[in-house]
Amino acid sequence: MGLWAGFYYNHEEMFCIYRHDLLFSWFSDQIGGKVDDVYDDFYVVEETLEEAEIGLEAWISELGITPDEIPDELPDDFDGMEPRDVEERELIILYPALLRRLRDLVYEHGYLICSYSV
Repeated sequence: MGLWAGFYYNHEEMFCIYRHDLLFSWFSDQIGGKVDDVYDDFYVVEETLEEAEIGLEAWISELGITPDEIPDELPDDFDGMEPRDVEERELIILYPALLRRLRDLVYEHGYLICSYSV
């Protein structure tokens, strides 16, 4: 099992991640606010992603990763990737592209709703 997080707009799934626990820990429901009082779903807005980028940039710096090591796009097999089976450095270099994908969706729609389960 493990963490699953889906990012939705208008009840349609735009993107999802599985078992990327540390990256997800930088997403705050306090920034965009909770969708309602019943579930833990929260709004993802530009500021949510900016906060996640701050944590990611510190992690990248700590590992000594250089900008030329970071790909522009997520690999085609990202959705099927098992984070626990990938070296930390190989995984971390993919997260800027993941955040860019989410940011593009937020720019397009104004916000996303994050629904997750652990």
